[in-house]
Amino acid sequence: MKECELKTGYGCTYFIHPKKTDDGVVYWENGNDGYPLVDGRVCDACNVEVLKARISQLNRSAAE
Repeated sequence: MKECELKTGYGCTYFIHPKKTDDGVVYWENGNDGYPLVDGRVCDACNVEVLKARISQLNRSAAE
């Protein structure tokens, strides 16, 4: 299992868990892109914070 690069603590288990089909077949194990908060991969829990940061960036750029 890969480590989460962000480790927010908000539900983060510090590891990226593989995504599986209902049958248990792994179809993705690389987590989510952590940009703009980290240059690396993050778990699903930390991805919520990443998405908030991206939306904030979009709002700032739209206001300019």
